Amino acid sequence: MNIAVFTDSSTVKNSFNELLKKKEHICVFHAVKELRKILKDSKADCFVYYDVSTSDEKTFQKDLAFLSKQGNCRYAIIDSKNLIQDVPAEFFRGCSDYLGKTLQKEKINTKRIAECIKFKPFDSAVSDCQEEEAGASLKKTEYAPFSGNNWDDVKTGQEYVFAFLYFEFTNIAKITKEMGVSETTKLLNVFHCYLEKSISKNDGKIWMWNDTGGVVLFPFDGKNTKAIESAFELYFNQPLTKFDAYAKNIDLKFVLHIGNTTYNKRGNTGTIVSDTINSIYHIGQKFASQNCIYATGDYFSLIPLSLSDYFK
Repeated sequence: MNIAVFTDSSTVKNSFNELLKKKEHICVFHAVKELRKILKDSKADCFVYYDVSTSDEKTFQKDLAFLSKQGNCRYAIIDSKNLIQDVPAEFFRGCSDYLGKTLQKEKINTKRIAECIKFKPFDSAVSDCQEEEAGASLKKTEYAPFSGNNWDDVKTGQEYVFAFLYFEFTNIAKITKEMGVSETTKLLNVFHCYLEKSISKNDGKIWMWNDTGGVVLFPFDGKNTKAIESAFELYFNQPLTKFDAYAKNIDLKFVLHIGNTTYNKRGNTGTIVSDTINSIYHIGQKFASQNCIYATGDYFSLIPLSLSDYFK
């Protein structure tokens, strides 16, 4: 595989020393400003590493938009200064890998390259018709109406179809043993604030919460992907967040699901009888593995093409 690394940083170049020793890849370095010229003239398939750390935001955003439209290359982002605020959005538009401040310090090896190459990003040539065939919407259910694209028409005590995001801390017992109950409680409280802020951008609400995890509820109109966007933001940003010094010790797992339930405000959900809630807890606790996102059938059909290869 031809690998083109666009960077002006000697530190970043050193990250590829191990890869340069391997015969199966041809790795060439270029200045960031040469990106468009090199790729415009190149006809061969290649994998691009683009370093945003030495450019201003306006410049690197234009370059990333340019990369997302190239049909003969896949690309990864090197962000040693954590300049990009919305990492999941970059995967939505076609990025295959992201190396933030922490990961960039590690050496790029053939195993990581192989995983990146297997990942198939969004092809901008995909037609609107193909996008629809991928599962743009779900049919209305006979059991309950969709809750909508926001919370405006959702009424307490009524049954609706929602998107559910189950999350669970898989190593909370270990953390409690190492940190003690008091420090663990502080950590979870800070994570709660971070989670609440993160999901609010997609109209999510923490609906159920306990010491080991909980459920986030999203309004659902049959086609929106708000829950998947939040799930990927939490998944990819988890190691990058600075909500607590111990954040790196938290392991999470997620389950995405679409189903119906009676809506009551948080704190008044104890009396709700719902097969959907029972199902998502059963899947989350019995089958989901740590540091993974699971999607059940209906929600899987809504996953954007650019993210479908993350699911097996």
